[in-house]
Amino acid sequence: MSPSARSGTIFPPGWFQGLLVSLRARYLPSGIPSERILNFAGEGVYTTDAQGRVTFVNVAAAQMLRTDVHLLMGQDIHQLCHYTSADAICSMCTPLAAGHEPQRDHQLLVRADGSTFPVEYTSTSFYEAGEVVRIVTFKDVTARERAETALRQEELKFRSVAESANDALVSADPKGNIVAWNRGAEMMFGYTEQEVLGRPLTILMPEGFRDAHR
Repeated sequence: MSPSARSGTIFPPGWFQGLLVSLRARYLPSGIPSERILNFAGEGVYTTDAQGRVTFVNVAAAQMLRTDVHLLMGQDIHQLCHYTSADAICSMCTPLAAGHEPQRDHQLLVRADGSTFPVEYTSTSFYEAGEVVRIVTFKDVTARERAETALRQEELKFRSVAESANDALVSADPKGNIVAWNRGAEMMFGYTEQEVLGRPLTILMPEGFRDAHR
């Protein structure tokens, strides 16, 4: 079956090189190799053949993996830097038919020094010269995950303090809807947390004053 007869959106032969040519024409002077274009990218980019061997990797990817580009070329990317969970499933290596919808997920990658770091990646595949090529772009989300963890810890700390307080503590979002409600508020107003979350703050006011605050 020819590539064009397969199901899904099939990238035509030469699609990837065509994309690079388009980017070069738009942003860069003529004569700059296609690889140089992707080396300007801040995200990691690599391509592999059907056997998972690296056929291209940009500088950003090598730097995140703390190695050199030439040490990655031709290597089995899964064996080299993909973290495999206990169930031996690597989401970045899940077989994709050419033209399959891009796969977006999170994964751990292993640096050359053995340390790991979390990434957010997009993976897709296409036909180039009759062969299936996979292209993966990824970015290090260590800082974002640390910030999210710190935020969750602060929220838990706030909730712990709020629940132990004797005073009523009520918090509303910019639209005036209740987003936090402690036990003190429950004792004072008679509503449980489940009854008030998401409802307007005006429910705590006497009915005669509600319209003026809507």
